[in-house]
Amino acid sequence: MIMKRITVILVLFSFLCSCSLQSEVTPRIFVNRLINADDKFVFDEYINFSHKNIHTYYFNYSEHLYPVIEIWTDGQGNARKIDLACTQTDMVDLFTECTGKLISVYAPEENVDEIINALYGDKSVTDKFNYYESQWYLYSAIISGNGIYFSVENKKISPQSEIQLSLKANDKVGY
Repeated sequence: MIMKRITVILVLFSFLCSCSLQSEVTPRIFVNRLINADDKFVFDEYINFSHKNIHTYYFNYSEHLYPVIEIWTDGQGNARKIDLACTQTDMVDLFTECTGKLISVYAPEENVDEIINALYGDKSVTDKFNYYESQWYLYSAIISGNGIYFSVENKKISPQSEIQLSLKANDKVGY
């Protein structure tokens, strides 16, 4: 009787664990999740391309915004960094709405409103990059006279750069 209960508990536990959302996704799965999350995303299957570890997709959002998305992958094909850019500087509100949806799909555990407010503030042209960092993600964004840009990078699967130590001629200490 006890063995049956333990077996049932183990089976339920493994089933529930397998139902969780994967944080590591391929570009194609990520794009499909965007489309399923919001019908304002319209991707044209013929206007995309890939080169090495960069996958580029052109799409329209809400029939008025025409951004481009680049998805950088790691060695296993998982999306490690996503860049979103657009030249339509008069569509900042729509771009930030699109960005918020992208964040909620790529990093569902993140606080989207907090991130958008930190990155875009009053949504005015500043020509200055803004940054936000959470436990597992790095974010950056800019609103410039030339366009709007957003980037998110998954720290779990992206190697973080380290400062290289060097010993220059003027750094030598004599004993």
